[in-house]
Amino acid sequence: MVFLLFLFFFSCSYHVLAQGVSYDEYKEAYTKIQNLSNEIRMNDGAVGQTLSEAMQAKYGELDRWKALDEKMSDLGRSIETNLPEITRNLAIVRAYDPDFGNPYVTLGRTFDGHLNMAKNKKKELLDMAKAENEKLNKINKMISTIDKELLNASKGLIGATLEGFLPDEISLAGEASVIVLGAYFGPPGIVAAGIAWGAAGTFNSMVNLYYNSKALADQAKVLSDMKQGLLTQKSHLEKNIETLMNGAREMEEIERILERHEKKMNEYKEKINAAINGWNEQSKLAFENKKKKIEEEIKKRLSEKKYKSEHTLCNGSKVTLSPGAYEGEVNNMVSQLESYTRSVEDGGDPDNFYSFIVDWHNKMSDEYKKRYDDYKNKLGAYNQASSACSRSAGKYDEGWWSRYCSCIISSETAYANSAIELSKISSIYYNVEKVYYYFNDRVRNAIEARTREFFNAWRLWEIKFADANAKIYNAIADVPYYFYDWKSRSENLDNEIKYALDWGGNIVDIRNNLLATSQQLKEIDKKIKEVSKRYNEINTERILISNQAQAELTSLMNKWGRLIGYYWSANLSGLYERSEFVPHARDLEKGIAIYSERIKNAFKVDEPQNLIAAKKIDFLGIASIYENKAKELEFYVDWVNTYRHRLAGATTTLNRISFETTKQSFYAAREKDRLKNELAGPPWSSITQEIDKLISKEDFSQLPWARYQSYDGLTLWQKIYAAQQIILSKLKKDALYYIKIRSSGGFQPVADQIIRPLEEKWKKLRQICERYDNLAKPEREAITRVPEEIEKAAQPVIETYTKMPMPSKRVVAYEHDRFSKAYWWLREYISNKLEALKPALLPPTNSVAVQLDNLLLNYSALYDKWRKDQEEAERRMEEARRRFEEEQKRKEEEEKRQAQRSIENIKALYTNFKNAYESKNDALVVSFLSKNWQATDGTTISDIQKNLRNTFRVFDEVRWNIQNLNIQPQGLNVYQVTYDLTITGRIYKRNLKHEEKSTVTERVILDNSGKAYIDSTLGGRFWIVN
Repeated sequence: MVFLLFLFFFSCSYHVLAQGVSYDEYKEAYTKIQNLSNEIRMNDGAVGQTLSEAMQAKYGELDRWKALDEKMSDLGRSIETNLPEITRNLAIVRAYDPDFGNPYVTLGRTFDGHLNMAKNKKKELLDMAKAENEKLNKINKMISTIDKELLNASKGLIGATLEGFLPDEISLAGEASVIVLGAYFGPPGIVAAGIAWGAAGTFNSMVNLYYNSKALADQAKVLSDMKQGLLTQKSHLEKNIETLMNGAREMEEIERILERHEKKMNEYKEKINAAINGWNEQSKLAFENKKKKIEEEIKKRLSEKKYKSEHTLCNGSKVTLSPGAYEGEVNNMVSQLESYTRSVEDGGDPDNFYSFIVDWHNKMSDEYKKRYDDYKNKLGAYNQASSACSRSAGKYDEGWWSRYCSCIISSETAYANSAIELSKISSIYYNVEKVYYYFNDRVRNAIEARTREFFNAWRLWEIKFADANAKIYNAIADVPYYFYDWKSRSENLDNEIKYALDWGGNIVDIRNNLLATSQQLKEIDKKIKEVSKRYNEINTERILISNQAQAELTSLMNKWGRLIGYYWSANLSGLYERSEFVPHARDLEKGIAIYSERIKNAFKVDEPQNLIAAKKIDFLGIASIYENKAKELEFYVDWVNTYRHRLAGATTTLNRISFETTKQSFYAAREKDRLKNELAGPPWSSITQEIDKLISKEDFSQLPWARYQSYDGLTLWQKIYAAQQIILSKLKKDALYYIKIRSSGGFQPVADQIIRPLEEKWKKLRQICERYDNLAKPEREAITRVPEEIEKAAQPVIETYTKMPMPSKRVVAYEHDRFSKAYWWLREYISNKLEALKPALLPPTNSVAVQLDNLLLNYSALYDKWRKDQEEAERRMEEARRRFEEEQKRKEEEEKRQAQRSIENIKALYTNFKNAYESKNDALVVSFLSKNWQATDGTTISDIQKNLRNTFRVFDEVRWNIQNLNIQPQGLNVYQVTYDLTITGRIYKRNLKHEEKSTVTERVILDNSGKAYIDSTLGGRFWIVN
């Protein structure tokens, strides 16, 4: 019996209340909810899929975007239709299962960020269109310039230059492209568009062709071809601009579509949120309905009829247990269960309810065990007494029962009373147990409902807060995250510019980049201010949502915190004969603290750090730094502009010179060995052939300079000059004495076999030289002043480039290199041509020819004269000899007198030198030195004068004495003088006397008037006191 009691109590399953809705109705409503929810989610997914396909569509496929209208309409219809149906069916489901949660109906952030992408893409296309328009303006300017050149050509203006406005081939190739728009949000495609520049192939080739045009018609033809190429390029640019503007217009339409659908999607979300609010209220109502039904069931169970329990004794009397005997205790227990249950329903700790149940169970279990033990004892005593009384009653007759009853009555009465007491305990337990499960249902219902209420509210606020955050993120999407480099770069801008320049950076590009960066920073500052204003407006709503969410959820947590999270502990694990209740209060306190912290964190208003950091940065200040630095670099850019201005002027002049002298433009591609090839053709080639017949390579190899140059590498003039030298060298070899005599004004005949062949060869060579000079003279005179003109034209460019700072030089390095190569080629060509066409018989390069004329052409006449003079000379020889001897004697006497005068003049020199020295007149002392005076150690006249001045300033008195003066002649008017020198200096204030001695050797010269000068000091000191 005990076992059955406990088994019944603890094996009762969870009680399910009878509902007014059948299971089939519940199942049908549940299925409808799932299908209706799925339809909304599928339509939402269809919108996302259509948007994804539209994002991948190409320009011109705007219908793909318009397809969103249909999908959004389908989504709207499903929301309008399905939400009321879900609400209706949810009421049916909750009528059967009040604990049924809210269906999962939500919309994704389908359009988040796409609107910003469209706006940014439209801006990108418009910026590209602006850049293409700038290129178009440039091309139009170039076309205008070419039109002007065409007009010049028609007027007959030859030599006008295109330099200064024509870009290089690379920049033109960069502009010769067609922009193709692919996917809406992909990068624009760029297709190279080859341009045929006439028959030349490239624009720069056209420029060269223009410069090399000899006729006006050719020049005009080249300009027309240039213009046609530029017009083709202009059409590409116009097409690009049209393409980009059409793309921008499509992107603007996409922007409107996205903006409209984003607004509509937010309306749909509001409807879903309103529906969820209704479902939450419906859930609360289901809780109240369930609670009422449980309360009704408790009343019903309590009102059920209670049966009495009785035991009839052997004498016919009865021991009875009436319901009134235990109803008081049952009602008291039910009243306490009601009190504890209501406490939980009001937010009290469920531990109190379950702790009370366990305590009551243990109490009843102990009482039952006590009564049951007494019952077993009384039953055993009764059974023993029954056996004894049965025997003592004797024979079984009519009086046996009376005898037996009299014997057993006391024992039976004790047994019956014990059984009644045991039945009372069981009745109390049974009547409490049959309503306990309903109270437990109420406790569970409260726990589940309040937990569900909390998390439903959490989910709803979470959606609202997430939407608010999405608006914030979209609002600040344009604020950059990485901008700390701007400030550090601005502080290190000089080093950054230096680094760029060290690695070959272009100062113009660097300046343009600085200005672009400055403009970019200004735009960032403007954007941050706009975003900040928009953020403050949107953030007010987010803060309101955050405060409301935290307030409501905290209120729910404060009110129902002991029920939220108790959900999984609501069932007792089992009650045995003696049970121990483990309280959950400590875990609940931890859970409440955790959820309170989660509420703060989940709905915390996080300020966007990038916006906060960006607002702290003075972008306009940093922009001004970049702008000011760009202004500083204008100094370098001005140098570049000055250089290019002067380059354009110089190129015009040099182009004219080059065309006049080479029949090619200044920058034309030059033929290798141009001058050599010119001189190898007629009329020079015939002269070269005649020279080759006169001299041989073997003859040339005998010349000293043949070791450094081959005969085949000689220019025409060099061959003429070599032929002259060969004739002269043969004459020197065979008749050197003749040359020497002639050089001194005399004459000495040469054997005919020597002189006559050389005379004939020179006559032939001279005729060739005359022909050469007749051809070379006009050519030479035409270019004689050209080197000066080239230098005059190029000098401003070269000087400007030399003075330019290095950053500016780097910008024009290519231009200057091109100019320098053309300049040096033209200069070298003219110089080499002047050198190659030097005169053969005329000054200043006719020294050998003059000698040959003098030595060979005049030989016959001089020979005849020599013969006549020879006879006359013999006659006069004797007379001359006599006069010579007389003259010689007179000269010797004169030389002796002259030598004596010279010695006296030299002595006078040193006497005057002594007087000037002791009078401390340094200028006068130095005047006794020749202008070419020198010393062995390199001391100069200025050094001597400076030292003498110092000596005279230091000493109050100086004395200059010489002894042992020795004068020796060394040549005509040249003498070597040696003497012992003693120089004494006195300083009176210090009573100081300083004396220096030296042996001096000097070279003294006399001028035509006989005045002596010291020409050099070969040994000894320099007349100064140290």
